[in-house]
Amino acid sequence: MTSNGAPNMPVWGGLTRMTGPLPLTVGAPAAGREPFLLDVAMGVMARGKILYAAEKGLELPAGVGVDGDGKPTVDPRKIIDGGWILPIGGYKGFGITMALEILAGVLTGGALGAEIRELYGAPGQGQGLGHFALVLDPGAFMPREAFEERMAAYLGMIKASERAPGVEEIIVAGEPEQRRHAERLKTGIPIEGKVLASIRALAAELGTDDLLGEIAA
Repeated sequence: MTSNGAPNMPVWGGLTRMTGPLPLTVGAPAAGREPFLLDVAMGVMARGKILYAAEKGLELPAGVGVDGDGKPTVDPRKIIDGGWILPIGGYKGFGITMALEILAGVLTGGALGAEIRELYGAPGQGQGLGHFALVLDPGAFMPREAFEERMAAYLGMIKASERAPGVEEIIVAGEPEQRRHAERLKTGIPIEGKVLASIRALAAELGTDDLLGEIAA
């Protein structure tokens, strides 16, 4: 699955915002274990994490993004305010980004590149996004049970790989989220005080305080 989004990244080598670090999600079932679930954006870092860093006053690792002049920066605010997130893999990542927008935007008839409206700041307007999903039935290629067994064997092969020095465990896509999901079911979802305060303020403004339930700081 993929989707296009508001442009916050120029073409490779350019300065005009034309596309974004689009998402790519792939899932495959495996027998007797959690499925393979890949959910990544084509940017070095997800925009949400950059917004979080800006909110917390944190610096970013080098290579995440550039400012409005195209100069490297570790300041998340300079990336948000006029700069852009760099694509993974340089020009190769930008090529993959274009391929995803062809599927999600060109093929679907949705808005393209600079035509897409910004998500933040104008919630009352539609963005004109396009979405693309491709579903393959393993049964069209082999018995479904055989596919799931092969997937389980493949994931087991990856997990059993000899580890590099200092690496405690080989992690495959989806495992951190699956473990966090199990933990949240037991202990709940932690919410920072500032975020909770904004939620309470919005609920009070809308007269929906009763819907918050037992949210605690």
